[in-house]
Amino acid sequence: FSLAAATPSGCCGSALSAPVNDECPGALTLHAGENRTTNLAATDSAPAIPPSCTILTSDVWFTYTYTSYTQPTPCPGFITFDTCGSEVPTTIAVYASCPSGSGAETACGMYGSHATCPGPAPAALASVPAVEGATYYIRVGSPGGAMGTHSNIVVTVTPPFCVPPNGACC
Repeated sequence: FSLAAATPSGCCGSALSAPVNDECPGALTLHAGENRTTNLAATDSAPAIPPSCTILTSDVWFTYTYTSYTQPTPCPGFITFDTCGSEVPTTIAVYASCPSGSGAETACGMYGSHATCPGPAPAALASVPAVEGATYYIRVGSPGGAMGTHSNIVVTVTPPFCVPPNGACC
C-alpha cells in the first residue's frame, strides 16, 4: 500500500516541496499491514524528541485508529509499528495526540531497535497497548535526515489478533 500523497513533487531541477504530512495536523492514515511512503523534502517537526529516545529528523506523520472487530469483547494486546524494509535508517515515536511539548510520546523506537529485521537499513520498532477506538499519532523520520534519491520508508502496523466471540472471521 503506497501513501502517494506523502511523496513530494518536483522535477527537472525544481525544488521539492514538503509532503502534506510534514507536520502532525496533516498526518496521513495508516492501515494494518505494510504502508510505503517517503520522508524526502520533509522538515524537522516540533517538539524535539528527547535524547532518551534518539535523534529524529526529516519526519513525517501518520495516524492509526485501532478497531478490533471483536466488539463487545475487546481484543487485548499491543499494536506494533515497525519500519522493517525501509531504505534509510528510521526512528518512530508514537503519541496519543499531536504533541504540544517534548516528552509527550507514549512509545519510541530508536533506529536499530528492530534487530531481527532483515531490511537494508537499521529499522525501528515501537509498541503501544491496544485501546479500542483510540487514534495513535505516529512520527517517522531518519536520524540523518532524508537520504538517497527516494528515501523510501515502510511502516508496518501489526494490531493484536483475536478471533471474534462468535467464531466468525473478518
